[in-house]
Amino acid sequence: VHQLTSILLLLLVVIYHRLTAVKFLPMTKEHKFWETQPVAIDASNTNITPLKGVRKTPLDLPFGLRFECAQPSEYRDIYAFLRDNYVEDDVGSFRLTYSYEFLCWEFGGKRTCPDYCVLVKDDHTIIGFVFAKEHDVVINGTKHVLASVNYLCIHKTFRNKNLAPLMITEIQRRVNMRGIACAIFTGALKLPFSICRAQYWHKILDCEYLASCKYINYFVGYKRLTSRRCRRARASDLAEIRRLNNELHTYALYEEFCTEMLACNERIMQFYVIEHDGVLQAFGSFYFLSSLAVKNEKEIKGAYLMHLVGPAKQELLAEMIDVACEQGAHVFNALAIANREGMFEDLKFLRGTGWLNYYFFNYSTLPMTSGEVSMVLF
Repeated sequence: VHQLTSILLLLLVVIYHRLTAVKFLPMTKEHKFWETQPVAIDASNTNITPLKGVRKTPLDLPFGLRFECAQPSEYRDIYAFLRDNYVEDDVGSFRLTYSYEFLCWEFGGKRTCPDYCVLVKDDHTIIGFVFAKEHDVVINGTKHVLASVNYLCIHKTFRNKNLAPLMITEIQRRVNMRGIACAIFTGALKLPFSICRAQYWHKILDCEYLASCKYINYFVGYKRLTSRRCRRARASDLAEIRRLNNELHTYALYEEFCTEMLACNERIMQFYVIEHDGVLQAFGSFYFLSSLAVKNEKEIKGAYLMHLVGPAKQELLAEMIDVACEQGAHVFNALAIANREGMFEDLKFLRGTGWLNYYFFNYSTLPMTSGEVSMVLF
């Protein structure tokens, strides 16, 4: 329900304009845009096009607009811009609303830089925004540094001006300038070169409130736990967390754990462990992301599963759900990746109607099952 918008999925690869000799997937009539782009599904496990000839200066924009690097003093303006203009569902009933704290944390992280936080401005007015971030990603046993692109957003009055291709081209140019040629991105739109498709599952925590927001039209109760074994993860747990994360090596696609995340503000993301006799048995995390019910302007506070490893992970998941409920979440959401469907069924999650597709740009590999993937992007 979040990540890159369908617009991003349709426009991300305009950043490359050269054909290569790889075997491309057949494209149907509605996918003609993709026919000349470096997207492919095959067993090569490599870049499709080399990184060379990167433009050194920003692209020119029409209508007197210009690209600018966002300053920290503008983060609150970006928050307001995204709140009013960002992605909605197909019928315009719900809109994702990243908190100001969340965005400050994202924009100030060590895996991004000022050049990756890009505004389109008209005088002093924000017309568009796009953001990139770097990730250490392991694909079929080989580590790569990839970029993700997020928060692509254009003011509603400028959406017929063909600005999105230029914005994507510019953010990718900036990524290329730092020596990164490939990207990973996700979205609800199903395109022929999807490497994986995963379904959303939902644990309803406040049924009455969600029904009042028209989020659901039926009632299902949630019974709080009477006790919990989990505790907050600490910096002193890092060695044990790394040991538990060795479980990720069994997956075809995963992101290496970034230790700086443990210092994240608890209002954004929380990390928990289950410990027995000084040994960690599970490690997990979830983050908060709200949606706005557009018609009645009610906020739906969602918790989203991020990390989950270890032999006691089902117990930890159940307890993190309870923690999220205690802290006011209305629903706990999770992707059916890493063979978690059995846990979701045991914990009485509801199978959602939403799906998320994973894509590589300028990197070719064979498709993966959702069970072979253990990576979540914000």
